[in-house]
Amino acid sequence: MKAILIIYFMINISLYAVGLEKPANIREMTGTTDARIMIGWDTVSDADGYYIYQIVDGNRVKIGETMNGSSYTYEITSLTPYTDYTYCVKAYSSSIGESGCSTPITIKTLHTWHGDLKNCLLNKLGQSDDYTPDRQDVEGIDTFYCPNVNVNYWDGSKANIDELRDLVYIRDLNVSGGIYTPFPSWIGELNLLYSLKLNGKFGGELPEDIGDKLPHLIYLSIEGERNTHAALPLHGSLPSSIGGMIDLKFLSILGDFNGSIPEAFANLGQLETLNLHANQLSGDAGVLSELSTLQYLNLGDNNFTSVPDLSHMSSLKTLILSGIPLKTFPLWLKKMTSLEKLNLEQCNIQGIIPKWIGDLVNLESLKLQGNKLFGNVPVTILNLTQIPNFRGQLDLYTNCDLYADNQDVKDFIQEKSCYEIEDQFFLCQSENTHADYDRLINSNTHKCDLGFSAIRMFLLD
Repeated sequence: MKAILIIYFMINISLYAVGLEKPANIREMTGTTDARIMIGWDTVSDADGYYIYQIVDGNRVKIGETMNGSSYTYEITSLTPYTDYTYCVKAYSSSIGESGCSTPITIKTLHTWHGDLKNCLLNKLGQSDDYTPDRQDVEGIDTFYCPNVNVNYWDGSKANIDELRDLVYIRDLNVSGGIYTPFPSWIGELNLLYSLKLNGKFGGELPEDIGDKLPHLIYLSIEGERNTHAALPLHGSLPSSIGGMIDLKFLSILGDFNGSIPEAFANLGQLETLNLHANQLSGDAGVLSELSTLQYLNLGDNNFTSVPDLSHMSSLKTLILSGIPLKTFPLWLKKMTSLEKLNLEQCNIQGIIPKWIGDLVNLESLKLQGNKLFGNVPVTILNLTQIPNFRGQLDLYTNCDLYADNQDVKDFIQEKSCYEIEDQFFLCQSENTHADYDRLINSNTHKCDLGFSAIRMFLLD
């Protein structure tokens, strides 16, 4: 009896040893779309065909077979977009039997592209409207530009921002327009990006790890819903991880963000442009004193209580501090002779215009609207007349207690405060007289915007 069992066991070992090998090198073939996957494998000697299995919850479910041993591909259709599917393959022979199942492979289908994003994609690919993009199409794109797009997370008939998730090798992504959707939490998956511009009506919060996931960014521009009464404003704190984007040169974040500027922003040693306009940021913005490479800085219309001394920023050309309650002209401004554009509108500045304003010899634009300035406009402001580009950029509106007793200063203010705006007059709404109006329309000035300033200060003899 023992001899019979031993012989039986040896026969089974022998049969297993000469059985079919498992199919090797199972792989995704070209042509994967939102509803289709093609898999392939290496052929197996002596196989009559192959069985294809889908693995669902750990169980193998046979979904098809090939009847030819030399066939090594299989197409699966009618799949769900952006879904993981796992497969394995067995070889079979009528004389030998079945092999074991191959090493499983998991493949994700693409999103279904539609609406404006699909139009941009097909235009990029040079394809017609009836073309269905596959994985090779989207993974071959490194630059994607789609302006004026209509995206709505809640309306399936319009494009969905998640479709961009297929662009795994993208390096430059620029999408803007009517984008009503939560900010994509998955954006860090596109980790080859060096330029990212997503400007629309994004809501929600920025991912806290966005700086860790996108370390190569040089350009970052994000614009979301700013209205605090909106259903889904872009809000929360600025992620401190942005401070890890050490190659960043351009940073613009517009939304309804609150809290202070993270200390980690001091690490942005290559930053040239920083635009944080019209958020709800607070504190003293002291961390920005470390950013000596800035050329453009816009902190306007936030809730900052003060602004640090920025005079060491020798490269700064544009400084916008509108809406910050400075109350006085910061003395460090007199050292910033590199400035070309200075905006101190609505800063609750009370007092006279300092004489040193004329020492900012590179100014092309000076905006002081909406303060409480009074007294004589200093003659030193005439220094700005030596600047070829200084034209139509002097804004003293609403400062109705200013006056000028120097005729040259009067002439300069009249000339530089007037510029073309469509085909109508925008006049001071405080203490204007019909004589002032007649004097203005009979002058050589064709169109003029004087806001709320007192025209009498420079138009009357």
